[in-house]
Amino acid sequence: MSVIWITGARGFIGQHLSLHLSSLGHKVCGIGHGSFTDSQLESSGLVYWITSNITSTSLSALAEQSGYPEFIYHLAGGSSVGASFYQPLDDYHRTVSSGVVLFEWIRTNTLGTKVILISSAAVHGSSHTTPISAYDFCDPYSPYGFHKYMLEQLARSYANSFNLSFVIVRLFSVYGPFLRKQLIWDLCCKIQASSSGRIVLGGTGMEYRDWTHISDVIRLLENVASLASPSIPIFNAGTGLAHSVSDIATLVVKAWHLDIDIDFTGHTRPGDPAYLVSTPCTINSVVFPFHCSLNHGLTDYVFWFKSTCL
Repeated sequence: MSVIWITGARGFIGQHLSLHLSSLGHKVCGIGHGSFTDSQLESSGLVYWITSNITSTSLSALAEQSGYPEFIYHLAGGSSVGASFYQPLDDYHRTVSSGVVLFEWIRTNTLGTKVILISSAAVHGSSHTTPISAYDFCDPYSPYGFHKYMLEQLARSYANSFNLSFVIVRLFSVYGPFLRKQLIWDLCCKIQASSSGRIVLGGTGMEYRDWTHISDVIRLLENVASLASPSIPIFNAGTGLAHSVSDIATLVVKAWHLDIDIDFTGHTRPGDPAYLVSTPCTINSVVFPFHCSLNHGLTDYVFWFKSTCL
């Protein structure tokens, strides 16, 4: 059994990750925003939880409760490209400032801890037109993308200077139960509210993304943890399959078993790339298997939405 910390454990990915790791017998602890009731904490998979920003004091307090961690999944940080344009300083502090505090605490307290650093495909920017490998060029556009890239560079600094161990995982379009934002959530909300048999979405509908179900992403995060090292391996957590926003909208409507027309405004947001798709993710030269098909995953999400939000 390992002691594992998750920063941002109350977020969408953190909730799934804590439940999965605890089911394997690990002692999982978390730090971040929000609070748990006793019953919520018991069902979350977390043994200990501290409601706090990431500070040296709060990290040391968590260590007093749990012991020093063997692994830290660093999920805390900015979570919205759009919000980063309106509040770039807040996004910087959430992503960059919190990251350097965590790395510095590890440097001075527990050098053997391995960090699984969760980054984003946004570091690659908006100029790619073919599938992107983990070692393709990075040209971020949004403050969100720049700050994730800065976080990656800070990790490299601490690895080079102090021998800290990292693995970087760049997420693409992750979806699944508990996700209450982004395209699929917005689609379901619009469908639920529609009385005209028609919904309108932003963009052209021809924006292509690499959609990954949360269950597969959690398996991937578990599998790469032991690979963390000062050489910092990087993984683009994608399937290699491109699906347009129009495709996704059509499949979601189908999963609702409704007859709804979908229109697009044709207006795209600044920094919203037309194509953001990974090459197939490989671990030690073996393609990682993404088991959940898009049809199954979207049907699963619509079922969750109806059972939770209607």
